[in-house]
Amino acid sequence: MDRANLHSGDTFARLDALAAARAAIERAEAGAEGAAPWVAGRITLGAYDLERQVWPVNGLTLALPTGDRMEEAVARRVQPDIDTRALSVPMSVEEARDFDATRTAARRRSGPLEFYARIDMGPPRRPDRLAASAQLRELFLFLPQGSPSQPMRVSPAFDRDTAIALLEFEAPAAPESPAVPSAEVSAPASETPSAVTAPRTEARAVPPATPQEPEETWPDTPDLDVARSEWDMLGLQTGMTFAQAQAVLAARDGIVTIFERPRPEPDPASVRATLYQRMYIAADGTEAITLAAPGPDGPVLAILRRLQLPRGDLPFDTIRQSLIDKYGLPAIENAASEGSKMYWFDGTPGAAQAICRVHFPRRIDLREWHLREGGDSALDLSQPSAAWNWAIADMPVDYAEQATRCGRVLTFEPEGAAQQGGAAFSMMLLDIGALRIVDETLSGVPAAEDREIDF
Repeated sequence: MDRANLHSGDTFARLDALAAARAAIERAEAGAEGAAPWVAGRITLGAYDLERQVWPVNGLTLALPTGDRMEEAVARRVQPDIDTRALSVPMSVEEARDFDATRTAARRRSGPLEFYARIDMGPPRRPDRLAASAQLRELFLFLPQGSPSQPMRVSPAFDRDTAIALLEFEAPAAPESPAVPSAEVSAPASETPSAVTAPRTEARAVPPATPQEPEETWPDTPDLDVARSEWDMLGLQTGMTFAQAQAVLAARDGIVTIFERPRPEPDPASVRATLYQRMYIAADGTEAITLAAPGPDGPVLAILRRLQLPRGDLPFDTIRQSLIDKYGLPAIENAASEGSKMYWFDGTPGAAQAICRVHFPRRIDLREWHLREGGDSALDLSQPSAAWNWAIADMPVDYAEQATRCGRVLTFEPEGAAQQGGAAFSMMLLDIGALRIVDETLSGVPAAEDREIDF
């Protein structure tokens, strides 16, 4: 296809290229009549399972041909929901060894791969839902072209010879229909998809029966009126509901995926007001925004924003001035080699203001969190240094008691490339007073005015 003249040739060259492209499409359609469709995307594999001789699938996302940012935004919103927990790629031990060696030699042992797959689409399993089954016919795996943070460029003319793995699957045998007494009676169709076999390996590519994770229950959120903070972070304020906060983030039109922290067991030494956390990954994976609350219905009491570049530096002097322009001069500023650490608070801590330097991120493994429905799971979550590797720590109860006088706290801390591999910064916005009140309510601590004291 004459792409150069299609996009930038003169008028007549573009007309000729357009006519040739139409003819090529017509020839392709004529030759592909009845053929199975192709899909493309990115796939992230886990550690090889020797017992089952499969690569478990940790992440999968489909890529659509797009030409501009508008089409890319539309493509992100029409992603199908694919449950990857039961998916795996079968491969013999010998093939897996060669496959792993190829990725290691290309320095792509971890991270997503690009794939093209030919599939047989089945009818919807239920007439009232857009849920269809599909059977794999062929699967080509490729080393990624360009940065994993950039959208995959889909081409119908992909080079099969550059694939590092090819898997061919046999179509499942049609089940024998039971004898029926009359031509007017037919056997009901099964809703269970048939198994797919992979002739290249002795192992069967049958997905394991992975049970659905039980729905987590959270305690009732205390009926407290938490006022919104005057400060905001990208339009987010403490005191918002998750629905309000998510609407603000959706308006930015850059959310890649959403994860939830699995419900932990409460620690008596830590506040319970931030146990529920939801992380929004944005900006092609370079930014993570975490919201914390006592439960999914509770008010947001803490916000963490973390931005990390894969390499290079950030203009911390310019960032500092932008923060001052928006929030005013910080109450506390500490110089650091990367830039200034800055802290604002609206309370009256007096001489104990040093305790208002409240910055409580904690390192996490996002693979242990739950992917929310509709999220994109193709991120390489094994990266040792990424924006999503930090969430909000549960503040110690004694610290919350001492820092209550700080009121609402806003913090900014820079990180140099030497620390993380690429320059980064993190910001936190917390309502410590509301956080402590909610925690005491959840813990059953009576209000001071309700306490009876005998003499």
